[in-house]
Amino acid sequence: MLMNEDHPASCTLLASLVRASPATDWFSTAIRVGFTTNAVAASSGVPCGEHKVPGLPRDKTMITNGPGDCQVCAERIRDSLGDGEIFRIPSPGAFFGKYRDQETYNWSNNYHAVVVLNGRVYDAFTPKGGELIEEYKGRWEYGDIIDFGF
Repeated sequence: MLMNEDHPASCTLLASLVRASPATDWFSTAIRVGFTTNAVAASSGVPCGEHKVPGLPRDKTMITNGPGDCQVCAERIRDSLGDGEIFRIPSPGAFFGKYRDQETYNWSNNYHAVVVLNGRVYDAFTPKGGELIEEYKGRWEYGDIIDFGF
């Protein structure tokens, strides 16, 4: 099987299945074997697991006094990825504590919305390819007590 460290296993698996298939229609082959939009994209040369939302990721300095549109960003990221589940992370108390070494005391909605897909977390401040779940949780000052839900 082809292996590519830049793509999740499902993407490289699809690429090898498509190449091995006698069918001339690679898209139909991918659908028959039940792969996601991301896996289909990877086989056609589009980076798998990277969103294409303009203006993201934002600089971490925008965390404290940013626009407060995490839910909208999560929806745009999910739409760009073609899959994923949106989670609303509740504040563990009056505020979240620091995120990426930036204060969050101006966050007034008591939750933060993210997308989780294939073991990776995406928000307005993660790289376009997201971060592994444990890596993402480690970006929070109180990551050990926040109930992320994933």
